[in-house]
Amino acid sequence: MEHATHEEVDVAVVGGGILGTFHAWSAARRGLRTVLLERSARPLGASVRNFGMVIPSGTRADAWRRRASYGALIYRELATLGVLGIRAHGTTYVAGSELELRVFEEFLAGDAGDGLRVESLSAEATRSLAPSLRDGATLGGLRFHDDVQVEPREAVGALLGHLETDLGVSVRRRTAVVRAEVEDARCAVHTAAGGCLRARHVFVCSGADLATLRPDLHADADLRHVKLQMLRLSRGEGGFGFRTMLAFAPTMVRYATFEGCASLPALREAIFDPVFDEHGIHVLCAEAADGSLLLGDSHHYVADEAPFDERSHAEVDGAILAYARTRLDLDDAAITHRWIGHYVEREGGDLLRRTEGDRLHVVTAVGGKGMTMAPALAEESLAAAFD
Repeated sequence: MEHATHEEVDVAVVGGGILGTFHAWSAARRGLRTVLLERSARPLGASVRNFGMVIPSGTRADAWRRRASYGALIYRELATLGVLGIRAHGTTYVAGSELELRVFEEFLAGDAGDGLRVESLSAEATRSLAPSLRDGATLGGLRFHDDVQVEPREAVGALLGHLETDLGVSVRRRTAVVRAEVEDARCAVHTAAGGCLRARHVFVCSGADLATLRPDLHADADLRHVKLQMLRLSRGEGGFGFRTMLAFAPTMVRYATFEGCASLPALREAIFDPVFDEHGIHVLCAEAADGSLLLGDSHHYVADEAPFDERSHAEVDGAILAYARTRLDLDDAAITHRWIGHYVEREGGDLLRRTEGDRLHVVTAVGGKGMTMAPALAEESLAAAFD
């Protein structure tokens, strides 16, 4: 609902996705009077269309891993407080060939795992964590214990409720921001209904909406939109019995985790598939709290998605399912949902972080790492502005 009154606050956050929500959370924990403005009745973008994976295991041993590890700790803290539910059972990368096992060995022998709790698993121990894994296609696993899983369709809403109920943040839903600018010692945030909110600092975390709010910055920052496809499968009341999230070889060659392993180029060549390459497919799966299985995903780098693209939709779903069935027993599983996700990223993978007039901060283009990195990125933003 739009607020047309003029008011002043310490912090205004534009965007109610996971990145904006954590910026408001970090501000409120400092005792700052905070307003969060979200154009929809509830978040509808990338923050609710993902696996819910918070994965330090997906990063190289640098600042991104430190951010990811911090994020996992914050989700655990929020779970302890009863704000949201998590499944703290880690991610297991599953080897289906001797070459994949060799990559695991090289990873463990080097220093790429610094800062992570990692455990090498036998084939039997790996299958015990995910009974649907096929016997002959599972030779071993590498389990990363720090990774946690949240429910993506519920987590942001739960955090927004926590902001309102426990931290005193004013969450303004259905409030579209059309302009944000620095005015002397304050920032002015103008809404579509004609309201003007003034704040000491404004954090713009609007993702793809940046193209509307700041088309100049969107054009100059080498941003590109990424479309992904995901599936949800169900198999009756018993679920799949997973006690870990799973990642397979197409993910191993895509993530930065294993990039220093000598055998990775050979693995990349061995599993090359032109369909996977064309559609940017890698294979992850995670069992949700309701027993359904989240499976995906793909990566299409587009300026604007074609409204009717049945060929790629069907081909991508088919490729993901076909691979998953070689590794998992899904014979009695049925597809219950298909969906498209979108996020924005920078060419080269760098975060877009821009400050104007020491008060207007644009923080976006975290790519597909938002759920994992949002707590740390928000803390960095607030520390730079107020500490």
